[in-house]
Amino acid sequence: MNNQQYKEFIKASIDNIRKAHNENYLSIFAGAGISAESKLPKWGDLINELQKCLYGDTKIYGDTKKNEDYLVLAEKFYNQFGESFYYQTLKSLIPNNAKPNDLHLGIVKLNIKNLITTNWDNLFEQAINEEGRFFNIIKSDKDIGSSTGFAKFIKMHGSLDENNIVFKDQDYLEYSKHFPLIENYIKGVFSTDTVILLGYSLSDQNVKQVISWVNSHSKSVKPIYFIKTAKEFDRIEFEFYKNKNIHILYTQEHSGKQGHYEELIKFLKEIKAKPTDISKNYNTIFYSTKQLRRMIFNFNYEAMKERINEISLKSSSVLNELEKAFLFYHLRKGIQAFEVLKITSKQAFRERNYDVWYISLYNMYNMPLSYDRFDDKEMERLQTYHKERILIDLNESFYELPFYKREQLKHI
Repeated sequence: MNNQQYKEFIKASIDNIRKAHNENYLSIFAGAGISAESKLPKWGDLINELQKCLYGDTKIYGDTKKNEDYLVLAEKFYNQFGESFYYQTLKSLIPNNAKPNDLHLGIVKLNIKNLITTNWDNLFEQAINEEGRFFNIIKSDKDIGSSTGFAKFIKMHGSLDENNIVFKDQDYLEYSKHFPLIENYIKGVFSTDTVILLGYSLSDQNVKQVISWVNSHSKSVKPIYFIKTAKEFDRIEFEFYKNKNIHILYTQEHSGKQGHYEELIKFLKEIKAKPTDISKNYNTIFYSTKQLRRMIFNFNYEAMKERINEISLKSSSVLNELEKAFLFYHLRKGIQAFEVLKITSKQAFRERNYDVWYISLYNMYNMPLSYDRFDDKEMERLQTYHKERILIDLNESFYELPFYKREQLKHI
């Protein structure tokens, strides 16, 4: 395959990935490279800290470093200091103030079936909450059985907060013993989904684990795409991994030389296509229920204000808060209505109350905010909310809903 043929291959591959994205059979494996921009330590940094505790003098360790397997060294540390200090040390190396970067946020906003990571940190969980996405979060086998119809976020190598990570040599050898349900589920993903590997190096132990699974099911798996950034097309490397059903996409050949982070950002934008505009199906969505609509029309001005006070004094459910927002709207208090809807959408998301979550977003997007003159402070709030409203994507939010909820919401 020459360079021109390879560029055509990349274009066709991105089309295939985009199709999988739009039709919801895309799964993404995300490695440590995704968290690099969040200033988390790399694999080698973790190992260096462990070896300092074990050997003290880095020069002594340097003499054996070339011949010693990192996984074995992690196990030596565990055996030497015990489980408690092992986890205490690893947790101390992950900054408490680490925040998700644009790669985390961009990935969770995609229309994906499974997001699978070998990372132990909680940056994807933060991104899921920040973007208001519905995922079943799976950190151990016990979580598999309680998952619902949402996209799955699987921490296949466990989580630091669960003290069940895969890091030592023995962890990899006994993976099938400790994560049998997760392992079987992920193996099935290779047969049903288009799979992308992001944020890994080809020498990564985790990639080797995936390749071994793929080779054991080579007759039934679909092509797997490995995203390699900041590197030119290497024909020999490409052909080598192609024989293992791993297709390397050298993003530099498609988007130009930009660097690891920038090339990944551009790649995520490439595969994301806008769903068909659904707003025409929701012209009638403005109030939470027909009963609430009738109730609002029957209230007079004073009755509405009294009802707002009643709701504010008692323990408010998301439905009560939604009602309060609509009452504010009918009192021509658009800013107050927007503020209540904003809080309600977040609370409904946490409670997985899909109807209220989507209806809150819908009204935040469509509700008029301004009626009368404002002072400077109110005008500043109004401008802030207008900016927030522009960022709401109802199409994306709709496709985050479970399928049965999409069907129900069409008839509100």
